Amino acid sequence: MNRILILVLFWSVISCQNSPDVAYDNSDNHENRQSEKVEEVNTLPDSDAIDITYGKEIEGYDITVQWNPNSKDRGITTGPAELTFSKGTTTFKVTNNDFGLSSDALDMEYDDEDKVIVSKTKSISLEYSDFELEDNKLGYPETPFIFLDLNFDGKKEILLCQPGKGQRGRTTFSVLDSDGTSINAKPYDLLDSESQIDAQNKTLSVFTSGGACAGVTDVYQSVNGALQRTQTRKQNMKDGKCMESTYEVKDDKEKFISEKELK
Repeated sequence: MNRILILVLFWSVISCQNSPDVAYDNSDNHENRQSEKVEEVNTLPDSDAIDITYGKEIEGYDITVQWNPNSKDRGITTGPAELTFSKGTTTFKVTNNDFGLSSDALDMEYDDEDKVIVSKTKSISLEYSDFELEDNKLGYPETPFIFLDLNFDGKKEILLCQPGKGQRGRTTFSVLDSDGTSINAKPYDLLDSESQIDAQNKTLSVFTSGGACAGVTDVYQSVNGALQRTQTRKQNMKDGKCMESTYEVKDDKEKFISEKELK
């Protein structure tokens, strides 16, 4: 009898361990994964969240934030935050799992691994300054979000900053439309600190891959209000020299144009 009881208990434990309590999406669809990054909402414990407010409207929005900082890296403390945007009768909420602020502006204690263990900061009032490009690059904004017209249609998109999440410690960006809808198509899902916005020529350039003399940059042009890839620049070593080849792109087909040495 005891042996039977033990077998029943053993089977019950195994069954519980294999219960499908969470639904996993194993799809390889790139846009689905990008959408999850922006729209997946983590419930923040009200008792731990830091309330962040801004002194005035930003691009017509009243913006408030609930933030749960959890770690520090390179002088920036980050963690999940829920941002609420309100304009007139429209309100929407989005989550940035890597919302960051300068650690110097916070009263917090960290452990040996730079994890937040105590936060004496309970609320923060911030002022927003308009973001300006330097050398046309997105760079490393000091604010956790910025507003820019990425597709040159006269309307600014919302960019959520994720400091240190890109290659070589670059800031990455998630893009939202003015109503909070995430924009996941290329090139928006490739933006980082090295991305360049040329308002005069209406081009958006994104660094897509590479390393030492192996970089690939795609240039998108505004055509009838939509961004289309019109040029690609590829780096490669040739006879001991770092060369960059330029290709014209039409209907997603590349045509070699020129080559130059990078010094």
